[in-house]
Amino acid sequence: MVKEKDSLSKGVVIGIVLVSVFVVAFISVGSIYFLSAQRNVKEQIVHEGSVVMTYTDDLNRFALTGATPMIDDIGMRLDGADQYFDFTVTTTMQDSEALYYEISVVKEDSFSTILDKNIRIYLEKQESGSYVQLTEPSEYVGVSEKTEIGTPKGAMVLSKVKKTEDGSDNYRLRMWLDSTAEVTPDVLQNYTVKVNIYGKAES
Repeated sequence: MVKEKDSLSKGVVIGIVLVSVFVVAFISVGSIYFLSAQRNVKEQIVHEGSVVMTYTDDLNRFALTGATPMIDDIGMRLDGADQYFDFTVTTTMQDSEALYYEISVVKEDSFSTILDKNIRIYLEKQESGSYVQLTEPSEYVGVSEKTEIGTPKGAMVLSKVKKTEDGSDNYRLRMWLDSTAEVTPDVLQNYTVKVNIYGKAES
């Protein structure tokens, strides 16, 4: 009878230990999940806010086709059909204190026959109803490594903007063949870039 009581007592003790281990394990796992969930929520708050680019064309591609050399004064005023690319960048702050975005272009090699040094790229921004110069005309020069905001290696950063409130900015991009470029006979002078936007929020 005593042996049976001892066996029963040992069984009860073992049972209590197993239940305790299970409860501790459950609480630990629950705590890990809770902390992880809290961290994810925090990261979402840090990255809240949006940067959206809209444009009228079907693709965010701007092509210079059959180009002839011209001086900057003329290139900066090109206003014919397909001679400029208009786009709008809209920022929504949400819970962010500041939003940063970069406007960049990336050359599409398969559509381009012009050397980078012979291309001129020029960006304007709309102010009070008219477009004003934002950057000087310059040749295509890609960044050597990915930027902090996210523009990939090889793309050319045209402008970096800081926003502290919701709003929309209108831009106009132009490209032309530099006046000093030597044109190869029977070779089409084409150059194509894709226009991209990359953003980062701070809270």
